[in-house]
Amino acid sequence: VSHQVDRSFTIEVTAPAPPPNQPPSVSMSLPSSVGVKSRASFSGSATDDRGLSRITMSVNGPKGSKQVFSDAVSGTSKSLSAYYFDGSGAYAGKPGTYTVTLRVEDRDGATTTRTATITVK
Repeated sequence: VSHQVDRSFTIEVTAPAPPPNQPPSVSMSLPSSVGVKSRASFSGSATDDRGLSRITMSVNGPKGSKQVFSDAVSGTSKSLSAYYFDGSGAYAGKPGTYTVTLRVEDRDGATTTRTATITVK
């Protein structure tokens, strides 16, 4: 006597979806004041586990609003110490209070914005 048993079966495995993209983490500060002919360096950093793509700085003050730069960046971490507010720059150059905005974008399009106020004396 012979018995044949069909034991075929299917196993379906579903991988978990990747976590949603989180915006970059940004810590940023500027001194509270700077002279008209001086520069004030940023301190802080930007990080993102999927990679950074762009850092943009804009300034709003007595001379109006202006985008100062938009730099392409790479890697997962960037020190902000190379960036500065120029008290004599085309966007400043006269005494007053200025709002400085940094916008950091990751390579998947998520953004984080930080602002600081600085007084040009």
